[in-house]
Amino acid sequence: MKIPQILEQSRLNQETGAAIFLPPNVNGLLRELGFVPEDYGANFCLGERVITASGETIMNDTFSPDEFQSPWQMVHRQKLHGGLKRLAEDPSRMGQPVKIVTSARVVSVDAETATITLEDGQTMRGDIIVGADGIHSATRDCITGLENRLEPYSAGYNCFRFLIPRKTLLNDDQVSSIFQARDTLTVWIGEDRRLVCYPCDNNESMNFVAIHPAELSDASAENGWHQQGSKTVLSSIYKDFYPEIAGILQHADPSKIRLYPLLDMNQLTTWIYEHVALIGDAAHPFLPRRS
Repeated sequence: MKIPQILEQSRLNQETGAAIFLPPNVNGLLRELGFVPEDYGANFCLGERVITASGETIMNDTFSPDEFQSPWQMVHRQKLHGGLKRLAEDPSRMGQPVKIVTSARVVSVDAETATITLEDGQTMRGDIIVGADGIHSATRDCITGLENRLEPYSAGYNCFRFLIPRKTLLNDDQVSSIFQARDTLTVWIGEDRRLVCYPCDNNESMNFVAIHPAELSDASAENGWHQQGSKTVLSSIYKDFYPEIAGILQHADPSKIRLYPLLDMNQLTTWIYEHVALIGDAAHPFLPRRS
């Protein structure tokens, strides 16, 4: 029996400080596979509030943990990745454990023979290939053809991401009242920008996502998630929000702020061809919208 292999282009030590939603539909699938997010510091989302740029609260809802068929949670990506990696490699579970090959950048895929070529010239052949290689997918080219290659383009917005310890915010009298509530998603909205905040790491860290018009910051698509962001630019973008926002942003560690563009792409006619299938951003980019 062939051993399933996951080819990971990074060394699995590149994840920067960022968290992610686990909505009920995803959470249900993870739990069926034996992955319990709260074992990895995931928070339940038990409340959501929306606040305007002037500080007016226009929504403040609470949820019970059993409101959905499966929980809505927030988790740090690094811990999510680590837990999924252990699950995939666990020989005690049903099915064949996978082999994870790191530093394996795919440069081309042959869909008819299910053969991939790596950056170092090595080739590998399997039964099927699942391309989960992101918006700059090399796998996608074997479905569209090089002459019809789909290039991602700016969705008109860029995004800063960073973490601030919740303890730090609670110790600041100016903003501490905002962070008294645990397990709560907060969104501050302006006319063309928003600041999203939610906890992870068992409420010990607050994850921030600062979405703003692309022309206000200089984000490079080539750098992915790893481009250094400017704290000065970040602060200037939200300078017209009520004063507590400036108080929050002053606690961001400038060395850990990351900036990346939000990218979109024209729709593919198919996600499957011969022995290849695309999933995730490789097939259809996910933008931070809930409509």
